[in-house]
Amino acid sequence: MKTFKKQYVLLPLVSLFVAGVVSAQSNEKPAIKNVKAKLDKAHNRLVVQYDVRDKEESVVSIALKISDDGGESYLVNTTSAKGDVGYPVKVGKRRRIFWNLPARARIEDLKIKLVADDLYKIDIQSIVNQVDSARVRNLILAINGERNYHSPQTLAHLGEVRKTIDNSYRGTGITPYRQIFAYPKEVKDHVGENIIGRIAGQYEENETYLLTAHYDCAPNSPGADDNATGVAGMLEAMRVLSQYDFEKSIKFINFDLEEDGCLGSKAYVDKNGIRRYENIASVINYDMIGFSSDEDSSQYIPEGFDQLFPVAYSEVSQNYFRGNFVINTSNEQSVEFGQRFTQAAGKYVPNLKVVSLMAEGDGEATPNLAASDHYEFWVNGFSALHIGDGGESRNVYLNGPDDVLKNINYRFVCDVVRATVGAFAEVAGARHVTIVYVSL
Repeated sequence: MKTFKKQYVLLPLVSLFVAGVVSAQSNEKPAIKNVKAKLDKAHNRLVVQYDVRDKEESVVSIALKISDDGGESYLVNTTSAKGDVGYPVKVGKRRRIFWNLPARARIEDLKIKLVADDLYKIDIQSIVNQVDSARVRNLILAINGERNYHSPQTLAHLGEVRKTIDNSYRGTGITPYRQIFAYPKEVKDHVGENIIGRIAGQYEENETYLLTAHYDCAPNSPGADDNATGVAGMLEAMRVLSQYDFEKSIKFINFDLEEDGCLGSKAYVDKNGIRRYENIASVINYDMIGFSSDEDSSQYIPEGFDQLFPVAYSEVSQNYFRGNFVINTSNEQSVEFGQRFTQAAGKYVPNLKVVSLMAEGDGEATPNLAASDHYEFWVNGFSALHIGDGGESRNVYLNGPDDVLKNINYRFVCDVVRATVGAFAEVAGARHVTIVYVSL
């Protein structure tokens, strides 16, 4: 697994939280105005002047962030900055920051932003509660229907689904981009398309969490559960999370051609889909999150499951083998993040049952647990979870013409999304900040 040196210093905010500096009453973000930036040629330094105020606080935290790649990332080392930067900075007028330009730096290549943080602790439950079941239902309706490369009709719907996904990204203010890769079949006019968007972190930008879901489906199936539910859930989680800022980055990926052997995720991991500055902290992959049943014995248990996963088997058997839980599948390197997901579900969505499985290695002995896009992350050394309803072990209609809308439990889908939103808001670190981009 590739890792990249962190080109920043995280402001000493953790100790402030521990010390109880955060105001429990604040709810208005800091305001930054009258921002000016100029080059002090005599001292070869950048000077940024600004006014800052906050309705509740007398001091705030200010971070100077610099980009040298056209604004794609803000990871230039600015730890040498002096003046009214860091914590604490008193609110007031004509605050100034001085930053000595590195050798050979070209000022015209740099982009600048200021991040003002009042250290207010955001209520994550209030974020979780914004998941909208009507939006999820409408997205599933729009995506449902055979979508693949197997006929002109199914290819046309695949294109419509891409437009739905693209519009959903843009509706949140996230500009999506495509990773195009070769379709390794005898279909000369087609290529695979991964659709990708990002919420950039404001402090540890290169630390990145991924939420993924494939948008194609099997031939001769409308793919309501597999995987219209996963795509809709991912897009709704993105909509909710996009209204906030975070310490770390969150990336959203809709993979193409999962049904043909996880070709989209393989292209992403193997063919430079991961940006040079990104360190993937962990991945949640949605694949089938909509089939749930409270009937006894509605959850099929594969042979040998009780020996491989005795704790999970005990949970399911005590629940009379009802298929009314979400399955959280990790491997050894991702088990810690799996625990974070389960804890978030218990905290923010207590009615959602979660059963956790840990595959040995990369799932070689349990191939059904590795049969989705998370597998490509596993085999490349990344932490990744599969979050799903158990697929064919519960949904007897999977990959057939009866994988239809009437079988979808929309409440269950939304509960899975709520648990995910809570987990991401925690691990990525929701922050109460104001961001201002500065022109020279």
